[in-house]
Amino acid sequence: MACHSTQGSSLKVSSPPPEKGHPALLRLVLVAALAPTLVGCTDAPDHEAERTRRARQMRDVARMLDAMESPAPPVVASQPVATNPRVAPSPAAREAATPERHVASAPAWRWSFLAGSGGLATLFAVIVRRRRRSRAPVAEAPSVAPFFAEPPASPVAVEPSARRALNPTWVYRKTSYETPGLRMIPSAVDLLVPTYEPVSPESDAGGTYLLAFLADAAGDHGPFLVGDTRFPRLRRADATTTHLLAWREILDAQLDDDGDDGRLARWILPSLETELANDLPHREAASRLAAIEDEARARQARAAHAEPSFAASLVPVRLARIARMSGATRLFALRALAAESAGATDPCLLDAHIEVLLAWSSWSLAATASARLDDADAAACTLATFDGAWSARARHRRGDIRIRRAALRRATDGLDDLDEAQRLLDEAYERMPDAETALLAARAAERRARCLPPEEAASICSDALVHAFLAEQHPAWRRDAQACRRDVQRLYESLPHDPSPTNDEIP
Repeated sequence: MACHSTQGSSLKVSSPPPEKGHPALLRLVLVAALAPTLVGCTDAPDHEAERTRRARQMRDVARMLDAMESPAPPVVASQPVATNPRVAPSPAAREAATPERHVASAPAWRWSFLAGSGGLATLFAVIVRRRRRSRAPVAEAPSVAPFFAEPPASPVAVEPSARRALNPTWVYRKTSYETPGLRMIPSAVDLLVPTYEPVSPESDAGGTYLLAFLADAAGDHGPFLVGDTRFPRLRRADATTTHLLAWREILDAQLDDDGDDGRLARWILPSLETELANDLPHREAASRLAAIEDEARARQARAAHAEPSFAASLVPVRLARIARMSGATRLFALRALAAESAGATDPCLLDAHIEVLLAWSSWSLAATASARLDDADAAACTLATFDGAWSARARHRRGDIRIRRAALRRATDGLDDLDEAQRLLDEAYERMPDAETALLAARAAERRARCLPPEEAASICSDALVHAFLAEQHPAWRRDAQACRRDVQRLYESLPHDPSPTNDEIP
């Protein structure tokens, strides 16, 4: 029962009944105390003084009217007017000279004092009474909560089997509209780079084992070797620093080899070291590039046979160093590098010389860039005199030069250069199908389509898409080929197309 009484008291807290008469009585006492005070502070009106003031004002007005109506007495100039000081003044003058008498007011302050004292005494009595009432204990008002409280239920014994039934077991039931589950088996990913075992020159690989092993280690992320198999070019693609370091370990194991694997390792390593140096900060990269060049020259000095194409392997390193220069320093370095490679008769050195001239033109403007492109075109014509893959490489270079030259001119003036570039690139791809050449042909076709009317641009966009799809097959050029394909598709969608004929228009 105590529990229910506590619950009832928590439901409703009783409060003492309000005293309604006390605030009204307090206000009445305050008004009774303030009213006599205000009355006592005001003076009683002096009626006698007011009557005297008004009578004086009336006499003054009457004298002014009499003076205005009576004629003025003649003034005799020869007889001065004598005034007699003993003549008695008139009654009006005496009355005017008489000072005002004020009637003393009744002693009203006494009544005010008595009224204020009575009001203060009444207020003090009310305050004392309220304090005495607040000290008296107040009986708690009755609450209705106990009437609504329920009696406590008697405890019921629960069997162990019933207790186990209180914990339900959830059972999932499948429905007919449920999406069937998909069983996905992810493909295995090998995150470890396979270990490389050096091959002796007398192995059955015939000098091609290094290329095959590097291709297997690259996978789809890179780096890749593109171009000629004897003098390949390194393309990083999506390779990270970890992949480049793995390649360097493979190449370091073959540097001292006198066979084809050793020559290929010494050819690739400077370009690989350049890519690693590009990941370093600016100052560290500059010093690292200088060290790479010195190390390459030292390795070449230790080689058993002199390699005429050794200078071409250092061109990527020196161009990377020049790219970090600016102003006159870059210009002088480019002139020195172009002078060293000029007049070369080796096809590999000729191709490196063209690469230097193209880099020089990309860092120049207007007439200077056009002059460097002319020099590169002349060197490409010399390279075209060689047979085999170098002939296709020369046409690839000339097509690239034509595209760069068209970029220096206006759209309509560069159309002839783009047509010539398209022809040269098509011939290069026929002689040696290459993903890089297909990508360059797609770029040339895209630029041609931008300069032609919509009727001709639609067919050229189709050719560009074909070349872009061909370039996507090689992982080294896949990202650039996909970007080119998206550009061509946007260009094709922006062309105005004729609406399809309706049934009424078909004969």
